[in-house]
Amino acid sequence: MQRHCKKLICLLLIFTFILPINLALATEMNDKEKFEQKFDEFMKEAMEEHHVPGVTLSVVKDGKLFYKKGYGYSDLEKKTPVDEDDTLFRIGSVTKLFTVTSALALSDQGKLNLENDVNQYLDKYKIDYYQDKPILVKHLLTHTGGFDERASNILGPDVKTELLSLDEFLKEEMPVTFREPGQIM
Repeated sequence: MQRHCKKLICLLLIFTFILPINLALATEMNDKEKFEQKFDEFMKEAMEEHHVPGVTLSVVKDGKLFYKKGYGYSDLEKKTPVDEDDTLFRIGSVTKLFTVTSALALSDQGKLNLENDVNQYLDKYKIDYYQDKPILVKHLLTHTGGFDERASNILGPDVKTELLSLDEFLKEEMPVTFREPGQIM
């Protein structure tokens, strides 16, 4: 499992950093069939080379979904193909890359201050302080907010099969602060 996660992370990094600068592929973005043909070739080679069993891809162009497709298998033993609409990949910590990159871009644009109290950006919910010490945005990005960050109900027998909205999740699972922010990861 861990080996496949590392390979998936590598593949995601390839997509994140190499594809945007691949001008040959970008020129095909006006023709969906040519794009699919070139991308299918790329995916076949990349998946074979990195031994990736399955992946889902979505490409957004001009704010609209341009292309989506599943590649490989969601279950190798049963030879169940990946379905781009129904196969769920638990990408877990891979999202940290996108979250931090987005937060730093917003910071560079002056739209987010990493030194601000996170409650300044929250409307409906407020995070309780531990000993009156505010949790700063930078604490959230470095996992030093003082939260109990145990991963409950993720991989055990009590795995939740339904996806909750963020609102529902926060009502049920609002993180609790139990130590001073900025101190321990």
